[in-house]
Amino acid sequence: MGLSLRVEGVSLWLDRLSQKKLLQEIHLDLMTGELSVMVGANGSGKSLLLQVLTGLHRPQEGRVLLGGVPFPRAYKSLGQGVGIVTQNPRTQILGQTVEEDILLSLEILGLDRATQKFECEKLLRWAGLVDHHKQDPATLSGGELRRLSLASVLAMKPEFILLDEPFNGLDYPGVQDLLRILIDLKSQGKGILAVTHHLDQILALADRLLVIGQGRVVADGLPSRVLPHVEDHGVRRPPGKIEEMSWLA
Repeated sequence: MGLSLRVEGVSLWLDRLSQKKLLQEIHLDLMTGELSVMVGANGSGKSLLLQVLTGLHRPQEGRVLLGGVPFPRAYKSLGQGVGIVTQNPRTQILGQTVEEDILLSLEILGLDRATQKFECEKLLRWAGLVDHHKQDPATLSGGELRRLSLASVLAMKPEFILLDEPFNGLDYPGVQDLLRILIDLKSQGKGILAVTHHLDQILALADRLLVIGQGRVVADGLPSRVLPHVEDHGVRRPPGKIEEMSWLA
């Protein structure tokens, strides 16, 4: 049985004077080994929900549990638990070289130097960045930079990986490379949640489709059941059949 990332009745407001809720009574249950896609109109609360799932924002109401354990205690027992790749992965890069950026993540785990080096080499191979290991991350292409961000997140051994608009700025081969990586991560048992406007690039690979509207989860289920209703919530429905909505050949 897989591990769950559960949201129970979460509400969040940042303006305590107006008490306007940006997230309203969110209920959500994500599972490892599952690839979910989330859509919603601009300002619907998608990115804010991701920040709640990673512990960057504490909800005023409700709670988030990882494997049945509430935040933040869950992170102390299960490592980092949840990792995120933001819309602009450059903001996550801390190392002066590709190799150093991954090593900085590995250092947090308290591994000895030999183990850090071994794990770093594995991640460099996995991300296809071995030939770039001494390169300044600022000189990487968009696809290479996103793979580096993913590798650095994976160094923390999270059970769940969240991606905010992962296809932004990627060309066709870059999108294909990223999709292959997501399939590989799912096969490893990772739970994946991708927030994207580009349903035509990934939906055929998804197990679930979630729609956020005005701070609520307004639809959640099989893509075939949810897709016909996305335009009711300000989301463009791509033309064609769901099984054709992938940029993988």
